[in-house]
Amino acid sequence: MDFRGKVNYSFLRNQVIPCDSPDIWQVERGVVQLRSYTPEGTLTVLGWLQRGNFWGSFATRLDSIEAIALIDSSLVRYSPEVVKHSFACQQEILQQTLQRLRQTEYLLAIAGLKRIEDRLIALLLLLKEEMGLPGATMTRLRYRFTHQHLADTIGTTRVTVTRLFREFQDQGWLQLDGDRHILIPNDLEGDRLAFQKL
Repeated sequence: MDFRGKVNYSFLRNQVIPCDSPDIWQVERGVVQLRSYTPEGTLTVLGWLQRGNFWGSFATRLDSIEAIALIDSSLVRYSPEVVKHSFACQQEILQQTLQRLRQTEYLLAIAGLKRIEDRLIALLLLLKEEMGLPGATMTRLRYRFTHQHLADTIGTTRVTVTRLFREFQDQGWLQLDGDRHILIPNDLEGDRLAFQKL
């Protein structure tokens, strides 16, 4: 969007995006992770924001939610007045909010799977769908997710994810490129089967 009253900000990897005002953020470049902590200190991943997605206090009732830059990112900050007087902006926010709702529903469905292996497969397929760059035979995830990122999302340990990655690579349906980005075959039969479980 191109409106007056917006300001651009850059955030380094792992930097928190402030949410202490009624202003509205939109991701211009990079990816932002939404997360919260339980009273016991357990991390819960609530989703991701990519280019075009919106975030701000309007989008949640929980004070404990943090938005952090998963990689170096650029965001635009809009004043409430800009949004109030722009029907196009309001429509875009509505569309992005519905998209985030679908992502959250899918993550909840993943959390309901009993086997950690099934959770990891379903998560990788979600990332393939939402953040994948299709090639001739493989889809490459745009962003590099560490084993810890994935473990935090499905409620397991980094060691478990590392072990499962080795198994998936041995089975031939998951690869890593030279930059450690995940590659998943385009014609993977498991896509259909994993989605049916949810």
